[in-house]
Amino acid sequence: MAARKQPISRAAPGLSLALGLVPGLYQVKSEEPVKGWALLGASSAAVALGVAYRMSSSDWLDQYERLPQNTDPAVFDSYFNEATDRRRSSNRFFWLAGAVYAYNWIDILWTRSRSAPLAGPGTRFDLGVLDTGGPAVTLRHRFW
Repeated sequence: MAARKQPISRAAPGLSLALGLVPGLYQVKSEEPVKGWALLGASSAAVALGVAYRMSSSDWLDQYERLPQNTDPAVFDSYFNEATDRRRSSNRFFWLAGAVYAYNWIDILWTRSRSAPLAGPGTRFDLGVLDTGGPAVTLRHRFW
């Protein structure tokens, strides 16, 4: 009986960049579990807190809009200020989640640029530093 040939992989060697869509998964799979779990936890917490504060802000704004007309102006101000503060906190947590996501991709591309060169057919996009200290972006494709 003849041996079956193994299919040739056209992907770049190593881990799939699709793991980078969820911050921390690539790092967990690439033998950096502490960094990976920290990124995953920070990203999840930032998104969860952003959503919670946004929902709370909407609730305070709804209560503000339902206050009777004869309510003391100081009460109006306190409800409106609380809604505004919670919306601001929500925005900050969403910005933090975005920063963690950006760091995740920078870390992935930096790690891949320092790994072994392409061994077979495939394409690789890397970030690095020139000898002069400036940033370097490389796109490599090996055809055979």
